[in-house]
Amino acid sequence: QEIVREMREIDVKDFETINISVSAGAAWGNGERAEELVKRADEFMYRAKRKKDLLVGDSVKDIPEEATKKPLLLIVDDSAFNREILSEMLKGEYEIREAASGEECIEALKKYGAEISAVLLDIIMPKISGFDVLEFMTFNHLLEEIPVIAISGDETEDTVRRAYEAGVSDYISRPFDAKVVYRRVKNTVTVYEEHKRLI
Repeated sequence: QEIVREMREIDVKDFETINISVSAGAAWGNGERAEELVKRADEFMYRAKRKKDLLVGDSVKDIPEEATKKPLLLIVDDSAFNREILSEMLKGEYEIREAASGEECIEALKKYGAEISAVLLDIIMPKISGFDVLEFMTFNHLLEEIPVIAISGDETEDTVRRAYEAGVSDYISRPFDAKVVYRRVKNTVTVYEEHKRLI
């Protein structure tokens, strides 16, 4: 807890908006091999990452309820109907947050940060478009932590290419196929989690 408090108070020069958080996993041994202990502590650490400033250890009573929550998915679309469809498809596997505009999306990214497991992002929106959101995420190094799956009815070559160049991990076109959406979202989240684990 002392480490958590110290890290939270760090100010990064020229990046005052960045807030540093700590997630820790701990395992105590009773004759096991060191590799087994490290593996168990590593698993606890990834459970801890579901919530900032969380310590998860061996004892079940020490594991807060937040550590067992579903992965957080942010659905961004200016159409309430599209958001509802996607939420219905994915709510069994994920905790859903919705944003009705690029502005709301950016606010959610600021609020939840790396707690978000993936963003389903409508590319074509008024005012702040999906491309603007991707630019914000790139500038703030969020694309390194959070995969983005573009969702759009625009399948033109220029739009799809521009989306991938802007950093999206996948591109899903409307109308939505529930099985395809579910599998591609799950694959993207799994790949990013494995990538972060390996790093």
